[in-house]
Amino acid sequence: MIQRRVLLTILLLTMAYTAMAQKEKHFNYGLKASFGSVRYDVEHLSIEGNLVSDYTTECNVSTTFSAFGRLNMQRHYLQLDAALNKHSSTVLFPTVEWMAGARSGDVSSITTQLTLVEMPFCYGYYLKNEGYYRLSFFTGPKVGLILPEWSSHSFTNFTQIDITETIFPIYYNWMGGFRISIKQFYFDLSAEIGLNNVSRGFTTQHLLGERHTGDFV
Repeated sequence: MIQRRVLLTILLLTMAYTAMAQKEKHFNYGLKASFGSVRYDVEHLSIEGNLVSDYTTECNVSTTFSAFGRLNMQRHYLQLDAALNKHSSTVLFPTVEWMAGARSGDVSSITTQLTLVEMPFCYGYYLKNEGYYRLSFFTGPKVGLILPEWSSHSFTNFTQIDITETIFPIYYNWMGGFRISIKQFYFDLSAEIGLNNVSRGFTTQHLLGERHTGDFV
């Protein structure tokens, strides 16, 4: 139940294996396993007309598995990935912010677990490309598709039922980072910024049967 697509994704570690050392091949391919952290940026959250301003975000470790192909052109290269990504994040806020009569210590939470198919495309430049050790930086766009049947949202300490979020399935990110390669192994450190919202708000049903809408941007 996000509304703004991840504003920061940090790939803490990426390990990749290629068929042969990059210096010897014009084209490389391989597999990657990545671990990272995703933070959701919430610009506006209101429930039943009550603006929620006091909220925090908890991030969980995300995992990504991908295959890639890289075209090498001396000190330059182009790389295309096909990735499967799973990540989750939780937004917490005091229940008294939106529900009258709630106890001061009550906390409501919205947890989002998403499964995504992503296609990053990047341009890279080698700062060092000699021997077994190579260092490069890279940047480029990423297009992602959210798989709703493999994604879920959970809501804690709400009085509403049948909470449904409207998700825009396609999102766009811009990424950049550094890559260190030692022989046939690659280690990436990168960051991403979201370019569009993926959540368009949510609709709920109150226990009394009334319909309400919420806005989570």
